[in-house]
Amino acid sequence: MIGAPKLGRSVVSTLIRKRTSIALVSVFAFAILWITSAGAVTPGDLDPSFGTGGKVATDFGGSEAAQALILQPNGKIVVGGSTYQGDEVTAALARYLPDGSLDPVFGGDGTVTLGVSGSIWGLAFRPGGGVIAVGEFGAVRIQWNGLLDTTFGTNGVAQLPFGNAWDLAIQQDGKIVAVGCNGCLGNSDFRVARLNPDGTTDESFGNGGEVDTDFDAQDTPFAVAVQRDGRIVVAGWAENANSTESDFALARYNPDGSLDSTFDGDGRTTIDFGAREFAYDLAVQSDAKLVVVGQSTLPPTGNDFALARLNTDGSLDTQGLDRYLDAPFGTGGKVLTSFGDDDIATSVEIEPGGKILVAGLASPEGTDGDFGLVRYNVDGSVDSSFGTAGKVTTAMTTGEDVPWGVVVQRDGRIVVAGGSQGSGSDDFLLARYQVRGCCFIDGSPPGGPPDPGPLP
Repeated sequence: MIGAPKLGRSVVSTLIRKRTSIALVSVFAFAILWITSAGAVTPGDLDPSFGTGGKVATDFGGSEAAQALILQPNGKIVVGGSTYQGDEVTAALARYLPDGSLDPVFGGDGTVTLGVSGSIWGLAFRPGGGVIAVGEFGAVRIQWNGLLDTTFGTNGVAQLPFGNAWDLAIQQDGKIVAVGCNGCLGNSDFRVARLNPDGTTDESFGNGGEVDTDFDAQDTPFAVAVQRDGRIVVAGWAENANSTESDFALARYNPDGSLDSTFDGDGRTTIDFGAREFAYDLAVQSDAKLVVVGQSTLPPTGNDFALARLNTDGSLDTQGLDRYLDAPFGTGGKVLTSFGDDDIATSVEIEPGGKILVAGLASPEGTDGDFGLVRYNVDGSVDSSFGTAGKVTTAMTTGEDVPWGVVVQRDGRIVVAGGSQGSGSDDFLLARYQVRGCCFIDGSPPGGPPDPGPLP
């Protein structure tokens, strides 16, 4: 037998280079084909892989409204609110799989009514599993399967020192900070309470577990966040006795509940846009600056999205981020954005890259009101690469659709949840939006990074 010819080293080297080149060309060609096919996607488009055409509606058998939204570490989506059946309003929850379908592990069919009166207004994921919810009923802890955790508080319900709890945040030590007011009318103040992880009152906080802070005649706290250093920030509005003037109001507290004097001198500040303002949400940036959002009402032109960014000392951010020293945030630290007649920003989320997502009621001319979403650059300018000139509107029903929560998934896609009024389809409503055509925020292909593992 004649042996196979031996190839010289130079020939082998040439073949390897050719094969490598062919492989690289193939990969490059595939990448071009994939990017071209995905290029039709505009950031802000509805995600067709979620629900039906990017939308989900969940009916509990009555009239529902979703008012709180969180994302579990494993990508499951939890929405809280209420269901009105007969003459009773009951706290309600739903949990969704990443594709928008209901999670049957949760309550047997993905939905749960808690048997407590009132609506859920705030949700937070509990370290170690489970969810904490607050509302008119106080605070409850829900187990991974949707059942009320009866070891929390008294038979599963922890009482708060105010009748209306609007939001909560969980500290690194598991303690629960909630904000609210009694009736939120008349001579009301910012009220902040803290619970131990088991639902008992934390007597070490403020005066026997609570703090009251006065700004004006009628003060309403609506959102709370805990900074990485443990200080607590609360946002809402301060209104005069005649309800003719109101401004964004913020307070910052030390971990023991005392006002933080390094925040605007006395721990309190207000922000005036020149009209009547109401703040509904806030977010803490990675540099500890604060973004607060809500509405600015100036008759007869209606309401606009209102945003403000504050430095860590409570002053308005007129310089922007350090790398944008010549680009202040908006105008004097403030931004107003209009869709049409009646626009109200209700929720804010900071993307990993620093861009700011704001969701709320958007009312372009000729509509009753739709889900509205705006993405801002770090300097407060509208991000023109998102949606149409930085804005997206989504009609969920034929009525007025109001979102109350926005979250950013690990793959960068955006989930918004809320409810509808006057449509005859008053259900939990969710929409999910894509971010970019070729890849997501972290550079991963569609589907995102791998799931971190099983979590109920």
